[in-house]
Amino acid sequence: MKRKIFVNGDMTGKGIPKLAVLQYKKDKFEGYIYGDTKNEEKSFKASSVEKIEKDTDWELNGPWEVVKHPRATVYNLGEDGIPAPSVQSERYAHCSEELRKYCTTPGRCKLALHLLAGPIERLYAKLAGDQYTESGIMQIDLKKTANTNGVERAAAYSFARDLSGKNVHWKLKLPVYMPENNRMPRIKDNAYIKDTCGKKLRFSAVYPDGAVVLDNRVLEKTDTVKFIRENPHCMVVLIGARSTKLGNMSVEVITAEELGATSVDWDTECLHWMTQAFSAEAAQRHKVKPAVQWAKSMLDEKLESSNQRFDSKLYATELYLTTAYLLIDFLRSEDNLNPTEEAELCNLPYNAVLPGCYTPPTESGVPTQAIPLSEENFEDAVQQTISCMLGDYSKFKRMETGEKWPDTDIENGCYGYFHLFDQDHTKKNLQETVLFTVDDFTKLFAQFCPYDCSDAKLLKKKIKQLSEGEAGGCCLKRGDNRDYFGKDNPRKRSVRLIINQLDFLPKEKQNALKAACYSDQTDNSK
Repeated sequence: MKRKIFVNGDMTGKGIPKLAVLQYKKDKFEGYIYGDTKNEEKSFKASSVEKIEKDTDWELNGPWEVVKHPRATVYNLGEDGIPAPSVQSERYAHCSEELRKYCTTPGRCKLALHLLAGPIERLYAKLAGDQYTESGIMQIDLKKTANTNGVERAAAYSFARDLSGKNVHWKLKLPVYMPENNRMPRIKDNAYIKDTCGKKLRFSAVYPDGAVVLDNRVLEKTDTVKFIRENPHCMVVLIGARSTKLGNMSVEVITAEELGATSVDWDTECLHWMTQAFSAEAAQRHKVKPAVQWAKSMLDEKLESSNQRFDSKLYATELYLTTAYLLIDFLRSEDNLNPTEEAELCNLPYNAVLPGCYTPPTESGVPTQAIPLSEENFEDAVQQTISCMLGDYSKFKRMETGEKWPDTDIENGCYGYFHLFDQDHTKKNLQETVLFTVDDFTKLFAQFCPYDCSDAKLLKKKIKQLSEGEAGGCCLKRGDNRDYFGKDNPRKRSVRLIINQLDFLPKEKQNALKAACYSDQTDNSK
């Protein structure tokens, strides 16, 4: 006969908890069970509640406590018995000032918003209703020898929600940065769930609606892959190389240069308090819903003006904008911001995430934040700029190789040429292209680019790499970026965009550009 266990008290009414279950996903349960004494223990793994009874040889009279993993329907550990992160009673004044000290580069802004998005990401996904159900990861591209003096560790402490806690059944150890020291390269030694009865059992850690920084230069690579896959709604920042097993999960890559000065030049305790207080009240549907609507409207304007396709990277952009909106709303009340202070604060995260989306009110006297073009944002700049540049077909002339070509004239509306490129000189492999002189393309790039292109040296270098197929993914790889511009004209340095490679454009837009390369305006490439 099976022994009966009463979770909320045994038959004598002693009230000693006997059973606790962790549900990791629909068919994965782990937990522990104790008899009449603490020494009578048994841990188990099972694929269903019915299996728990069979495998443990106990008849379970519920209700019993079930702590659910994010893959399960119910996921909030606070609601299931683990207390929500506590907020220190002593509040910090003017968190917005410390946030402005931290947000000195676009990379820093995005890193903070990625970590702060932890508590709201799942609710955002439900309200946004988009097809991207996993949050993706942010990668900080640091070499093993890179010395950032702990900036990334301090950022984790400042902006990642602290989920550690305990109740009568469980103790959660969930650090915001792993490894805690370099002698512990296994995630299971850094983060775990322990029982509070015998205090001997350990279970795999879960990060429900949280954020964590993983140093992949030290941690076991297989551990980081497993952790990311098992925590699809945890906002992960990965330092170092990304495993190929993660596919295309990386939605943002920032470098040591984008982290700015390699020193912790902000008050980490103040921003840690801000994060805990923000996390405690941010994930409320009535607050997140208007933030999502505003972020979608900002992004829709960009999609309409640039003809870009919505993808996982723009999903992350929308999530960051949603988080920034909620954070500024929180700080407006918490710090009692005046209009000028609010404009200064909005300028930083909004324009770091979506350049040009926010213009401070004229009466605030705050100049619009100028985000400079950089190595890190060049790919985004290419996609946005080319999308705008190719918006009006009347600015381009369709030309053939044996003809005399008119000169381009940007001021009077001739940007470049639609041209069928005979790549191997056999006339059997014609590529639909848009051809520019490198001088014209550089001027147009600076004109349409949402980033500040005042660094002429960097702009020249990146345009050269683009034209030779070494950056941007829009041109063929070739060492000599020169082309003939019509009959009897000398070869000039050029930028030749291969329409088939502009896959950030909607398919119908690509097809229309291809058709413009033919005299009958029909896409004959198929």
